Amino acid sequence: MSWLVTVLAAVLGAVVGGAGMLGIALISAKWYRITGFEGAIGYYVVMMMAVGGVGGLVIGAAASRVAVWAGGQAWVGWGQIGAAMGAIAAALVLVLVIAYLGGEHERERAGRGLVIAWEVRLPAGEPGPDASPAQWTDEQLRMQVVSVVRGQPRGSAEAVLDRSAFRVEDGQWVLPARVGLFTSRGELCVNLKLGGVGWDDGFWPRLSPAPGKERFEWSQWERTNKGREKASDREAVMYRFRFERGGSGDEGLGTGGEGGEGGR
Repeated sequence: MSWLVTVLAAVLGAVVGGAGMLGIALISAKWYRITGFEGAIGYYVVMMMAVGGVGGLVIGAAASRVAVWAGGQAWVGWGQIGAAMGAIAAALVLVLVIAYLGGEHERERAGRGLVIAWEVRLPAGEPGPDASPAQWTDEQLRMQVVSVVRGQPRGSAEAVLDRSAFRVEDGQWVLPARVGLFTSRGELCVNLKLGGVGWDDGFWPRLSPAPGKERFEWSQWERTNKGREKASDREAVMYRFRFERGGSGDEGLGTGGEGGEGGR
């Protein structure tokens, strides 16, 4: 009789394990930036369900036999089923916790998402007399923020450049931009496209996805990667940043996507 119940517990374990991993896959896909591109999320869900089904089968059978071995005949029947379901539930919770800790999560403060405000300052005299960077197309003017973990891109977001707020200070154009803080791990790097057809420049800002209070003030102006080659700050592309608390108008701002390219 106990072996018949073990078979039943194993079958139920496979069903519960597969269903549980289906739920975990759907939840964790966002944490790992898995999208529908080329069916990636479909493969991920199927793989997780398969692992859950096989794991549930093995755990269910093993827990059922352990219940009989430890509890004797009193555990035959519903005791075996209960032990199997309890063991599978514990395993699913453990998998969910591990998946959460290993994933990417948007940072919040005071119940609101965090936003990184940027200002990019162009070299004096650019883009030329009577010209404005606001005239550049969306393809010519882009700012991409990339999350990098152990040297590998993990996710990216496009900053929103506020063309209406572009301004000239001391003969140099300043371009404001904003992006939602879409990650809680690793380093951030930024790719810039400033009037060209490819990524023109980039930089690695000295900031962490877990900001301190001082990061809510404007940083000092820093040179981009290519800006370091220039003789003076006025000849270089410069940037500065600060963290801000997101407002009602920032919903969906800079939504994280799949990994981008490393800094130029």
